[in-house]
Amino acid sequence: GTLRLHPGNRQLVEWANSTHTSVDIVLRSGRPLPTIRPELVISLALVDTIPENLLRLTNLRKLTVAFPLASSHKLKTRTLSSCCPPTVESLALVRVPVEIDWLPEGCTSLSMTRCRDVDVGAVLGSHLKFLRLNNCNIGNDAFVEIVSKCPGLASLQLPNNGALRVPFTCSSMPPLLSLDILCCDGGSAPQDVVAIVAAFPRLEELALHLGGDCSALIRLQKSLRRLCVRLSDELTAAELATRVLPRLLSLQRLDVIVPRQTDVAAAGQRFRCLVPSIAVR
Repeated sequence: GTLRLHPGNRQLVEWANSTHTSVDIVLRSGRPLPTIRPELVISLALVDTIPENLLRLTNLRKLTVAFPLASSHKLKTRTLSSCCPPTVESLALVRVPVEIDWLPEGCTSLSMTRCRDVDVGAVLGSHLKFLRLNNCNIGNDAFVEIVSKCPGLASLQLPNNGALRVPFTCSSMPPLLSLDILCCDGGSAPQDVVAIVAAFPRLEELALHLGGDCSALIRLQKSLRRLCVRLSDELTAAELATRVLPRLLSLQRLDVIVPRQTDVAAAGQRFRCLVPSIAVR
């Protein structure tokens, strides 16, 4: 198994070194990496810090780097290749000023949150299975590039990037099982359900802004297990409740975001008996 190692626990560090035990480390600002054998570090989470010697971790599989809003450091942009070992399979970045110049060949999962103006072109490829870019200024051009260059993608999460549209210009789409293009910005427009269902007919999880005719969701009745919707108006809510949800036989979870806080109670009453699990906000 893997041991969660506190960097300040010298006895545990010595024990892990002597027994060749793999370790999981959380390192916060102001602390150096412990004197652990580099090949024993399997998972590393960095909070408000990026040590200079990360590339020596020759067996690192999971790397998380997060900077808080009120960081104690003046953040300088770094290239990913200068701080990410080539063995990393899962990478998560939160508010990290980084130039995505490269991605390890074995990396199948990439998550970025509030990493502004990201150029995703350099990291796309057939190896990616999970991609999450939350509030990263991703536009429709980047959306087209993602779905055209990641044929093996199973999960694509692009929340809070504006009203993204499913691109018709792509000749082939990845076999997505999970898609999140929901933006909670009050100014975003509803998304084209017909285009989404046509492009990704095997979806098991879907999050989007609904407005107008949403009957195309019925075509996902055998696969869709989780649905998160932001409702734009009363007519859409009524159609979802009366025509669509009763036909979604595989649906297990429904999350509903209503236009106003005063609508929460009524929406809860409307949808509560239609799905095994429901949350309204």
